[in-house]
Parts: sequence; structure tokens; C-alpha cells
Amino acid sequence: SAGICPDGWHVSTDDEWKELEIFLGMSADDADATGWRGTDDISNALKEAGTEHWDAPNLGNNSSGFTALPGGERGGSTGNDDFLGLRANFWATRKYSTGEIARAVRFIHNNQVGINRGTSYSKQYGYYVRCVEDDGYGCTDMSACNYNSDATVDDGSCTNAAENFTCDGIFKPESKA
Repeated sequence: SAGICPDGWHVSTDDEWKELEIFLGMSADDADATGWRGTDDISNALKEAGTEHWDAPNLGNNSSGFTALPGGERGGSTGNDDFLGLRANFWATRKYSTGEIARAVRFIHNNQVGINRGTSYSKQYGYYVRCVEDDGYGCTDMSACNYNSDATVDDGSCTNAAENFTCDGIFKPESKA
């Protein structure tokens, strides 16, 4: 997720989405489930009120202050912009116990109860990202270009310079002994 969010911020993790959903009233069991979960109260609290951007029926009240907007998605197989006015779809990251990072998603629709949680979607789709202020997350690999000395939890964002290049993209020839 390097470069997507401003410095000091990161793409929201699946766990951070669940934390927000629970804060808004979703049960922990529902938050852990996949598919459509929760109630209108939760999805409406996240959506912008009215139909200036959302197609009817939109019962969003934005009581959370989140202001989810329905930017739709870039279609995976077609590349078309689809569902404008109907959907606010968000990427999230998910880290497995093996250390593998996977893509997770949240879908909020104009006419659907709750929030959809998916845990494995193709990166060919174009969705929003939710940036969250860093709180110990970041690259913990000291040899990486984007090492974060304040990070206590590796978020999988580490990037390394290409062989024979510095992190700034400057060519560094091999030293001869």
C-alpha cells in the first residue's frame, strides 16, 4: 500500500474495518462473518445523506461522519466504470498467520442492508481505499526503502530498491574487489 495514502497513514486493514463496524453497533460475530452483515443502521451511518450522489433509495444519514460516496467500481474484466451512484466499495488488507497479505473488501450499496465483507478479491477491480492514521503499523524491515522506525507492527508495505539501485532510484554499480 506504499504511496497510496499520505505519509503517516496506511490502507485500512480488515481488522480496522471490523473495529469501526463494531463501534457502530455490529456484533463481533457479525463483524467476523463474510457476506452481507449488520443492519441498515450501520451502513446508513457511513453513507452520505440524500440523493445528490447516491441513487434512490438511499437512507444514509452519515451519523458517523464517514461520508461514504458511491464512486462505483472499475470493472475487473471490462475496465468500465460501473455502479456509479449505487456502490461504495473499499479495499482493505488482511494478514494471515502465515504472514501472507491478502486483499479484503467492504461493499456499501444504496439499497442493501448492512455492509458486505469479502476476504479474497482480484486486484483487477478498482475500489476506494480508506486511509487510517498510523498507530504502530508500517514497514519494520530496516533494510527496506520505506522503513518506519516508529512501526511496531509490520503491515506488509515494505519496498526494496532494485538491484544496483538506491532507494532514490540512483544507479549504484557493483563494487569490484
